[in-house]
Amino acid sequence: MKLAVLIAPFATATAEETQAMRLVQANLLEQGVVAIWPPDVMSPLLDDDDPEERHIGLLASQAIVRGVAQLGGEAHLIGERVTDGMKGDLVAWRRATPRTATHHLER
Repeated sequence: MKLAVLIAPFATATAEETQAMRLVQANLLEQGVVAIWPPDVMSPLLDDDDPEERHIGLLASQAIVRGVAQLGGEAHLIGERVTDGMKGDLVAWRRATPRTATHHLER
């Protein structure tokens, strides 16, 4: 089984972005790829409204992204914009691998 990481807005996600993220996640699973969206892992544990916990969550998200990259996984960028949290994840991806992310919902 392969791994993928989804890089998508969290706190400011539009309904279209959330729907697209879940659709990409489901489609990847049908292809035998486990798609991890870091907020699914971290949001039950941390309060995004608390600046210190948000910072911890952003660092954890980048660690997840690096781990998937180092294991030879895929990255999927979802949305028409890139949030600050997504920028950190993209930097983590680019530092860990030369592979590019697949972009969904670009204009």
